[in-house]
Amino acid sequence: MQRGIMKNKKTVISICIIVLFIGSIILFNSFIGKGQSSRPLNILLNNINNNPNDYRSFKNIGNIYFSEGNLDEALRYYSLALGINPGFSDVYNNIGLVYLKKKEYDRAIEYIGKAVDLTPQGSDSYNNMAMIYVAKKDFPKALEFFNKSIEIDSNNFIALKNMGILYKDMGESSKAVSVWEKALQINNDHEVVENLRSLKEKSSTN
Repeated sequence: MQRGIMKNKKTVISICIIVLFIGSIILFNSFIGKGQSSRPLNILLNNINNNPNDYRSFKNIGNIYFSEGNLDEALRYYSLALGINPGFSDVYNNIGLVYLKKKEYDRAIEYIGKAVDLTPQGSDSYNNMAMIYVAKKDFPKALEFFNKSIEIDSNNFIALKNMGILYKDMGESSKAVSVWEKALQINNDHEVVENLRSLKEKSSTN
């Protein structure tokens, strides 16, 4: 019975972190807002009509479809971008995130692994790989990749934020506090501020 409880706890941790992560993915262009995608989409479609080899526009169209939750169309345009530029590491990352959202974790690892191979010093790729292992409930492996991401870029706020969430949900409060305090030196993020305040209050009452 205890094993079943631990399994359920891991599932809850994974779901919570993945939901937060998907909401904070920074690989996609910030100009795409909810309900505002039609104009950028038309501009990008016009770009590729004028220049069929404009792989960045194909990627950005994929970003729009991803932001709208249309994963199949996102995947189609990302694949078209790779057909033009097979060495475009950002697109491998993005395809990996599509498969992460589809819960096809082995394929997500495959594509983000290719991004890592192409850009071994890409801190975001290691953060993304960590999130796959969170989803797979392999928390030691997730922490290994978070640490690698931060080792490459100690100012990677998203990796620090995600790592703190994992520590908190694992019950490692002191480690979560330490990581989030580092994150706040980079970005005074409201969510991290509130999480840190809540965690410190809870610790002081125990």
